[in-house]
Amino acid sequence: GQYHDAARRSCQSLRQYTPKPNVRTIQPACTPPITRRPADRARARGSTARHERQPLSDPPLVLAFAAPRRPQATMYDLAMTIYFGMYGATMTTNSELFWGPDSIMMLPYMASAGDAQSAFFQRMTGLGFAIMSLGYAKCGVSKDAWIKQTMIFHVVSTPIFFLQCASDDGSSFTPWVWYLQIAINIALAGWGYTEMSKSKTK
Repeated sequence: GQYHDAARRSCQSLRQYTPKPNVRTIQPACTPPITRRPADRARARGSTARHERQPLSDPPLVLAFAAPRRPQATMYDLAMTIYFGMYGATMTTNSELFWGPDSIMMLPYMASAGDAQSAFFQRMTGLGFAIMSLGYAKCGVSKDAWIKQTMIFHVVSTPIFFLQCASDDGSSFTPWVWYLQIAINIALAGWGYTEMSKSKTK
């Protein structure tokens, strides 16, 4: 019995002083995933988008002033197209009917009936007026050129009309109609010069 007791104490002493291995187990650090609710994700995206759209600073206030437009001829060119077109159409077709002694326009430029030669040159004059009007209306003549062309006609033709009235006794031409035409020419020449100063080129 004593022998067994001594042996058991001896085993316990050895078990008590037996060094344990110095082993340390390192557990990996695991971070649980962050779970966001749908509402949180929507708010996060909205804040990010607002942050991206937000400018660094407000743009400076820029005041743009439009340059004043130059006044352009609007009524003169139309009036001259109708004016010369009317004379072109009437003189080419039947000048004596419209402008003869018994003028249906009540403007008897001619005091007496003309002969065949007179009728021919009247038609050619009317053709020239018609071509002038069609040149601007349909053939691409510029507005500036049309204003200059018509104004030059009014200026140059005025002394010719005056000399015609001064040299005639009223048997071939009706003086009051031609004096009226001279006054109209002067007014149209002044209007054309005013409109030419408004155009792009002089």
